[in-house]
Amino acid sequence: MSGGIKLWLDDCRPAPAGWTLATTIAEAVALLRTGRVTHASLDYHLTGREKGHEVASFIKEEAHAGRLPRLAWATHTSDGLGAAHMRSILEDADLFWSMREGAD
Repeated sequence: MSGGIKLWLDDCRPAPAGWTLATTIAEAVALLRTGRVTHASLDYHLTGREKGHEVASFIKEEAHAGRLPRLAWATHTSDGLGAAHMRSILEDADLFWSMREGAD
């Protein structure tokens, strides 16, 4: 996708070159709603009570509803349990995208 966005969700680490930094859930969701995100890498612990699994859940819900194009995803958190939780959610999104692609 030309002009695609690589989303880097993290409130502490800088985004790698070529990635767009979001430090809050609201910023990440706003980028995802553009429909232009091709890659997402999520941290688990964010400022305050925010957690990366909330963005993962948004991706899953939008994938299920057919409102979000498939994107490549990763986690870059040092929290093993948080990473596993987000992977589980995002694997469900992959399943929804696969089922939708199989129906087309």
